[in-house]
Formats: sequence, C-alpha cells, structure tokens
Amino acid sequence: MPEKPFVPLYRRIYLDMKKKIMGNELAPGQKLPCERELCDQYGVKRVTIRKSLEMLAQEGLITKHMGRGSFVSGSDVPAAVSQDSASTLLFIMRRNENDIYHNTSSCNTRIFFETEQICRRNGYLLSYVGLDEHTSLADIVREHPVSGVFLVSSYHEDTIRELTRMKMPAVLLNHYDPRLLSVMPDNLGMLGLVLDYLSEMNHSRIAYVDGMPDSRNAQERWEAFRFAMTEHGLAVDPELYFVGNWTFDGGRSAARALLAARELPTAVFAASDMMAAGVMEELRAAGLRVPEDISVVGYDNLDIDVLLSPPLSSATVNFKDMCQVAFEHLKMVMERGDRDMDHYVIRMPASLIRRDSVACPAAAKEQKSSRD
Repeated sequence: MPEKPFVPLYRRIYLDMKKKIMGNELAPGQKLPCERELCDQYGVKRVTIRKSLEMLAQEGLITKHMGRGSFVSGSDVPAAVSQDSASTLLFIMRRNENDIYHNTSSCNTRIFFETEQICRRNGYLLSYVGLDEHTSLADIVREHPVSGVFLVSSYHEDTIRELTRMKMPAVLLNHYDPRLLSVMPDNLGMLGLVLDYLSEMNHSRIAYVDGMPDSRNAQERWEAFRFAMTEHGLAVDPELYFVGNWTFDGGRSAARALLAARELPTAVFAASDMMAAGVMEELRAAGLRVPEDISVVGYDNLDIDVLLSPPLSSATVNFKDMCQVAFEHLKMVMERGDRDMDHYVIRMPASLIRRDSVACPAAAKEQKSSRD
C-alpha cells in the first residue's frame, strides 16, 4: 500500500482555511482571527501561519489591510476597511491594573480619548495595544503595519529597544525616556502649586499617596513633593508615605494605613484623582470628615471630581493640549524622519483647581479664633 504524500503544516492550514472560505464558513468580508489566535487554533508557530496566509493572499482569497488585519475577499468587505488612505497609529500601554481596560476612569483613558479625536480629525486611525511579557511590539507591527507609535505611561525596557532597533517613529506620551521625544506634565511646577495652596491653608503635616513606583510620573511627583515641602520649610515624614498604584482601591488601602499612623496628617496629596477618591471614601467610612478633619488634593481633574462629596481640589495639565503637542511632534518625525529630535522632553504647564476638599486644619482655625 503506497504511503500518503507528506503535506507541510503550512499547506494543511492553507487548505483548511481555503475549504472554509469556499464553503462560506468564512464569509466574504469577514475578518480573520489575528496571527496569535490562529497559532493557538492550529498549534503552530507564527512563521507557519504567515506562510499559509501568504498563499491565500496570492490566490486572492484574502486581502490584507494595513493596520486592520486580513479579510476574506469579496464584495462585502466593509468600505471603511478598504480605504487604505488612512494611516494607523498605535497607542501602546503596558498591561496592568492601570491600563485603560482595567481602570476606565484613569487619566490614561482620557489621554486615549483626546488622542483618538485628534488623530481622527487629521485622517489617522488610532489603535490601542496592551503589551505584556508575552507580546512583542515587533510582532504587532509586522502583523499590522503602522506609521507611528504613542508609547504611553510605563513600559517594558524591551519595548524601547524594539522601537529604537526598528527606527519606528515614536513619541512617549505621559512618560519620559532620554532615548525618545517625550511629552509629559511639569510635575515639579504642579507640586509647587499644591504645596503653595496647602501652606496658604496652614497645613504642615501632609501625607503623600504615590502611584506605581516604577512609573516616571510617580517618581517625579514624589521627588517634587519632597522638594516643595523643603522649599516651604516643612518636614517630610516617612511614615506618611503610602502607595496606591493609581487606583480607587489603592487609595482606600493607603488611607487605611494612614489611619494607623501615630499622628494623623492634616492634609493628603494623592498623585491621582482616583486614589484621592479612594482616600476620601475610606476616611468617610472611618468617621472622619473632609475637609474638616483632613483635607485632600488629587491630580488629573477628572469629571468625577465635581461629583464627589465634597468636590475634589485637583492639580492638572490641559490633556487636550498635551495630546495635540504629542501628535504634532509624532507627525513631524513621521514626515521628516528626523531622528535627532527624538531626545528631549516637552513639559506641559500645570494648573490647580480649588474646590471644597481643602480647608484650614482645626488647630489653625482655633488659633485664628483666639487671636480674633
């Protein structure tokens, strides 16, 4: 009995997908799963899947659209997909509890919204990508060709190395690295405004709630807080430093630790509004009043701030302006290919919105009353 001829894996996959297309199991216009999903489905490596897809494309059974993926050929391919005139930009974040999927009220979600609106007005598509240790930026760019990248907030070191090696036009947004052009808040100026405000209100014992310690913004804000405290002649108490990881639950956890301090602070600065909201909720649950017992200031000026009770005082930058500046500089890099401009940082000026979550501490009020 003759042996069956050997059929390479890539051809078997090609034949299986071709059968599904010809039998309308994969309908005209339908988007194919991404390469990683096909690898999992067939239990093979990417190189095998790519060869199978290339064979399907050569036969005209599928069409590849830059930045959008592969689609079954036919008259039903969506018009929006067939328009290759629009270039695709990536909005890349590290997958963690503060990415825009896990923390939908974070400032990064707002940054994505503002950036997406700016890109759309300028004829670009913006796609969100969450990176982890299992996802390679090189694989993503190879699978979905893009024109440029916004690398947002914290990132893996490998990502910077990949961007540099590929010479991919990129801007760091809400983060800083000396190897790339960076657009981020003026954290030093912002903490100066906060400490001016709290000092004006006679606060001297001030707690600090930090974000993720590996975040550049977290590191800079903590350094700026200590500098501003020193500038105002105030002592930084290590017992009043807490980590909240940028989240509401993290803020609540930080406040629980704060309540165990030997001496409570009169004010708290939280490096994000979501953490500040968590602090306020935990203080309320413990029977303390904001601002009568403890004042609270945050950073971001999110929409929720005015809905809190009391409304939250918050430092901020103009996120729309920050995203516009980042887009304009990324566009220049894409158009000029000028890599010499990739090594400086643009600082966006900060402002402070005063609301009802800050008041003079009770002791200061009593002293003022006795003097009167």
